[in-house]
Amino acid sequence: MWPAAIGSALGRGGLRLGAGTRGRAVAADLFAPAARAAASTRAHGPAGEASTSGGSGPSRAYPTEPRVGVGVVVFRRPPVQGSPDAEVLLIRRGKEPDRGKWCFPGGSLELGETMETCAEREVMEETGLRLAGTTARGGAGSGPSSGAGGGGGLSLHDLRSGPMPFAAVDVMRREPDGRIRYHYAVIEVAALAADPDAPLVPGDDADGAQWVRVGSMRGMADLTVRCDEMAEEAVARFGRQAR
Repeated sequence: MWPAAIGSALGRGGLRLGAGTRGRAVAADLFAPAARAAASTRAHGPAGEASTSGGSGPSRAYPTEPRVGVGVVVFRRPPVQGSPDAEVLLIRRGKEPDRGKWCFPGGSLELGETMETCAEREVMEETGLRLAGTTARGGAGSGPSSGAGGGGGLSLHDLRSGPMPFAAVDVMRREPDGRIRYHYAVIEVAALAADPDAPLVPGDDADGAQWVRVGSMRGMADLTVRCDEMAEEAVARFGRQAR
């Protein structure tokens, strides 16, 4: 969960930075002047802000170098391309910043942790939900991300095998004086719930969790900015074709 300006997206055949169209390759002007960046839009909220949010984790504020994060777009059931009925998992932030806002689960990548293992851990900590494919693979780092940059395309089978990276976004927030308060490179990962009917148990820095139809996300007043576009992008990439 990150305060963010979405700066790039993963193309169908590989990583494509800073280019694209709405819903296919979401882009924003990230490296704006300090005053404009201070009011940058949000797609997620940062993890572990002990010094500013009252949490118990280490502070991520005012870093000396960028950090890596993982955001997780979890589908309740296999999506269908073009259908607004796909449901994705959202959590409500229980701490500042963006307290009370709904966004995707996610957090900081830990040393020695794969993107898939991070996705599994963060979703479990914040919602109590297990992801499809993660138990079988055991987070060994040899999962479907190895094919993310290939030319063979992405399929629903990948999500049944485990979480799959599909976009890279730049996340930066500056103070009015130009100091960088947060700087993350965030990998957006798509995943499928292992049990679509499992109860959601909010935890960590989330005080709520719910399944939301992708078609209902646009216009949500309490949704962090552009979560709807990222969800639509994931449906387009991983949804099966309608029969």
